Amino acid sequence: MEETDLSHLGQLLTYATGSGAQVAIWVAPEFGYEHAQALHRLNKWTKESIRFFGVKIEVFKKAGDEHLEARFRKVVYPGGWNKQVTLPSGEMPATKRQYYEFFQPLITKLRGEGFADKAVNYFDHTGRFFPSRLDEDTGYAVSFWNNGAWVSLHVRTWDSIERNNRIFDELQKAKPEIEESLDAEWVWHRFGPHSFFTISIRRDSSIDDSSEKLEETRGWMLDQLPKLKKSSIRTWSGS
Repeated sequence: MEETDLSHLGQLLTYATGSGAQVAIWVAPEFGYEHAQALHRLNKWTKESIRFFGVKIEVFKKAGDEHLEARFRKVVYPGGWNKQVTLPSGEMPATKRQYYEFFQPLITKLRGEGFADKAVNYFDHTGRFFPSRLDEDTGYAVSFWNNGAWVSLHVRTWDSIERNNRIFDELQKAKPEIEESLDAEWVWHRFGPHSFFTISIRRDSSIDDSSEKLEETRGWMLDQLPKLKKSSIRTWSGS
């Protein structure tokens, strides 16, 4: 399955009218803003007995369960639509499209493995952030920056600079153990006086690399994220 496009919309309408269906359901992993808006307007323009639905499908794995499960989220339904879960309006600029196509398979795999419930844009469009289930402002990120690919732990405790510093200090005490768990170039950065710090690993890479090199980088990110999470979560959650 792939994100929605105009040909899919045309096929949906053709098949629905050809079969005399009164309910049409469009299922896709991503909905473009314009396509979701079109379904919403069809619901407004047609009589009440004819209904259109847009449904986003996500695949995830529950913690401790090896089986994949599907989760369905309503994007369009009679009487409303959820704009927040659609892709940006208009044709994506070429550069933004590069990042989207790189990160989307990574996000799908991480969701399927139960690593995180969602991903949000990070550093505009050059990275993705996976919020912790415990705190929306804390989590893990992958990004391209400064001629490198990065995997990072981000901790933000806006309510307490003291708590932020305590967590960072506790992690630093375990620094040899954490760094030994991953063979990588490490960067520890406390953003004082703000309640924010990052612990990151890096490798040389660019979004303009060859498809083979980008595949290697994606595989590296997928390998490093769970390891970074495992090596840091015990100290972090205990602070």
